Amino acid sequence: MAPPLVRCPPLPWLLLVSVVLLLPGCSPWWQRQPAGQDKLQQHCKALARERQDLEQQRQADAQGLVAIAAEVYQPSPAPKAPDPDVASRYSQLDQQLDDERYNAELDAWRLREQQHRQRWIERQSERQQRVQQRLNDHRQGLNALGPKLKACRDKG
Repeated sequence: MAPPLVRCPPLPWLLLVSVVLLLPGCSPWWQRQPAGQDKLQQHCKALARERQDLEQQRQADAQGLVAIAAEVYQPSPAPKAPDPDVASRYSQLDQQLDDERYNAELDAWRLREQQHRQRWIERQSERQQRVQQRLNDHRQGLNALGPKLKACRDKG
């Protein structure tokens, strides 16, 4: 007569399945995606981040352009005219000399202010051009990303 068969207790199926699922690279078939799909999703996420960064930079530059346009030239203070009460105590010749000195200072100040204002206008124009160029670059970048993002949405 044959010896009776000894059966080992079966491993619980749940334990076996959980061990398989925890192994690296092993996941259920319904969670697996083709390798190309993962790369496509990563590429689309990178494009979305790039679009967001470009949009933030574009908005900052647009605000900078508005701020530059809102700036107003502030001239330096003009020389003070001689005080008539004080001048009345001086001789006629001294009063004339004070007036001449004041007029010379005023003419020099006007010339300096004219030059200073012209340099300020030139700097403002250069700043506006630089910011406008960056703004145009951001717009071009966003326009170039548009079709790529649309392709991602269509494939996704």
